[in-house]
Amino acid sequence: MRSTRPDQIGQIPLPGFVQPHDLAEDRQFAMTLARGMEVLRAFTPAETFLANREIADRTGLPRPTISRLTYTLTLLGYLNYDRTLRKYRLGPGLLSLCHPLLTSLTVRQTARHHIVDLARATGCTVNLGMLDRAGIVYIDTARATTGNQHLPDVGSNRPLLSSSIGRALLFSASPEDQDIILNQLKLLDPATFETWRPRIEEDRRRFEREGFTYSPGDWQPEIHAVAVPVKLAKRDPAMAMNCTLKVSPENSGRALLEDVAQKLKDTARQIEAAYRASGPQ
Repeated sequence: MRSTRPDQIGQIPLPGFVQPHDLAEDRQFAMTLARGMEVLRAFTPAETFLANREIADRTGLPRPTISRLTYTLTLLGYLNYDRTLRKYRLGPGLLSLCHPLLTSLTVRQTARHHIVDLARATGCTVNLGMLDRAGIVYIDTARATTGNQHLPDVGSNRPLLSSSIGRALLFSASPEDQDIILNQLKLLDPATFETWRPRIEEDRRRFEREGFTYSPGDWQPEIHAVAVPVKLAKRDPAMAMNCTLKVSPENSGRALLEDVAQKLKDTARQIEAAYRASGPQ
């Protein structure tokens, strides 16, 4: 594979949709750095402490390589080592990296009062998210009442195919980018892709017809959601937002389709107009 010149980096269509082993012959690609990032991504909210052996199992990297990487990342403050458990956890250095990113996403400030107002008007949890590899990462979230206990944190991830917000972002992309994303997801996990193919096509038709996507408990059975894209300037990352609601016999998901979806679409347009008027782009 030919190396990538600095002036070509901006031409990469979808950063993140690459496999490091596919770039082994690219002289510009820093494989050690890529492996270090894979170590950091091995940690999840459900598994906050990992030993070298567990990290090796999750990344597929040799244990001697993992030992060097965890040693280095610990010295740099990106991992902490717990001597009692003899395991690693993510370190505070990562938070210092995240803050400049969140600050640079000025749409968060523009959208904040809009998503809070929408949460209050609907009783839903409202989330704003962007693409992160094969998923969506939330960059802001709002919950208006204590009755809706579903409140993820900023930085929470959702799967692309099995979430309404993921499908809204997917369908708003160009046909070329949609092909790249879907082909990569199919290569990564063919069985999961085939499982969700009918839902993707069903939701694509709804998006083309009504302008929003719908998840009737796809990600979690009791959590229903509707989602729409948020169209910003070309230089900004693609965004989408959703309204999620925990359904019950007294509170069915039908309200999302009959009332909340239109409010969500209206709010997205308000955010887009306010963002353009603020001139950050």
